[in-house]
Amino acid sequence: MVKFYLSGIIFIISFVTGIYLASHKPVWGDESYSQVLMTKHSYVEIFLGKNYGEGNRAPLFYLQQKLFCDVFHYKTPRSWLKGEGFQSDRRTDVVLRILPVIWMALFFAIIFLYFSLRFNLGTGLFGLLIAFTTPFLYRYWPEARPYGLSVLLTGCQMVLFLMILEEKKASYPKWLFLSLIQIALSMTSVLSIFQIAVVSFFLLLKERRWRQYILMTAIPVLLVFYYKPMAPSCDMIFVLTIDQMVRDTIARDRFYILLLYPFLLALYYLQTIKILPRLFHDQTLVKAWPFFLSTLLILGATIAFLAYLQAHATGVGQYVVSRHIIFLAPIGIIAVSYLIGMLWQAFRNSNWMRISVGVAVFLFLMSRMNRVVGEICSFFVNGIKS
Repeated sequence: MVKFYLSGIIFIISFVTGIYLASHKPVWGDESYSQVLMTKHSYVEIFLGKNYGEGNRAPLFYLQQKLFCDVFHYKTPRSWLKGEGFQSDRRTDVVLRILPVIWMALFFAIIFLYFSLRFNLGTGLFGLLIAFTTPFLYRYWPEARPYGLSVLLTGCQMVLFLMILEEKKASYPKWLFLSLIQIALSMTSVLSIFQIAVVSFFLLLKERRWRQYILMTAIPVLLVFYYKPMAPSCDMIFVLTIDQMVRDTIARDRFYILLLYPFLLALYYLQTIKILPRLFHDQTLVKAWPFFLSTLLILGATIAFLAYLQAHATGVGQYVVSRHIIFLAPIGIIAVSYLIGMLWQAFRNSNWMRISVGVAVFLFLMSRMNRVVGEICSFFVNGIKS
């Protein structure tokens, strides 16, 4: 129960932090534009994807934001509706961002709770610190756009994916919940097609529950194609390289940690053929290959799609920037945390290897905090500029 209480405290701290950030970041053009379109369209029109002024026609964020405003009687400023500018006050800055702040706070709490329960308190804290030292999340934590919702849903998807992979035969509620999460993802961003397809593929290899894939895969894929943008796919503007966009979401040092996995598999193989002494207690690391390969495939598919768009971009239309692939951030956080947890478990019969892992993790965290704390602190001192 202590870990559940701690996760609740983490949620409260994260929520208060998000509200503080929201109050120090004036509403900018994209947020006000989304709010105006949401106000002018009915629930049915939004659900049917008829908010044509938005680059993203997927309706889930706009539906929940419209419902929130209606329930709490928030009125969009008349100057916004008349196109006279989008100046805001402190109340508007906070109220419009309450739901995104809640979604991001839930993500931090879930990360801590899952890794604490799956491994130990230390791994939960490590996952939380990895999440908290991700400057990219701070930029879009307090923003009335779909990014916080995308982060939360992706985090839930990956956690459920891991839980199902690790069980011999997963329970029906887990399958159902994952199916609902994938439907929600498809109604949040059309780019979720990559993570939906990869997760479904690996689960199909594990269990051929054919009927369940209608809800888990077929419906989300159909929704993605229904809500895809109406504008020509070549009407794109790239202001960053693909490498810059990916590094914004998954820092380079996290790539280096994930690259340890094939090296560890090689060490395990050398152990099995008696070239190396016994390091790994069992096949813990080997059994984790579907998750790490799925992470690589999601990343690869995203990069390939961006490369295609960039090669055919006309230089007019919608900007393609890092926040459009924000779903890679929670995937990277979970993958690194999971690898460290699996290492700790695999070395449970070797104290000196556990000490080595602990020292490496400590040095990594210190190095990372040294690089990003200044940037994160500037968000609190100077506010966040979009």
